[in-house]
Amino acid sequence: MPGLAFPTAEGLRRYPATKGCFERGMPELDGMDRLPCTCTGDCSRPNCSGHCGCEACALATAILLDQLSIDSPDGHAMSLEEGRTRFGPDWPNI
Repeated sequence: MPGLAFPTAEGLRRYPATKGCFERGMPELDGMDRLPCTCTGDCSRPNCSGHCGCEACALATAILLDQLSIDSPDGHAMSLEEGRTRFGPDWPNI
C-alpha cells in the first residue's frame, strides 16, 4: 500500500519502538528518514519483505540482505538459492 503517510495498525505492531515506521538512521534527511509501515493484518509473512507493497519493509529487508551478504562464503552477494540453503525455504522472509 505505497503512498500512505501514516503507519497502519499492523505497522505499529511490527515497529513499536519507532511508532510504526522503519527508520533509515539518516538524521541528515531532516525527518525524511522514516518510512511508515503500511502492512495490513492480511500480510501473510511474519517478517514482511515488502511483497505486500510496504516500502518500509522492502527497504528494511534490502538493508538486511546487504548486511548479510558480507557473510557469504565466497565474499559476494548471497544468491536466493544460497540463502534458502543456509536459512530455509522461507528465505528471505524469515
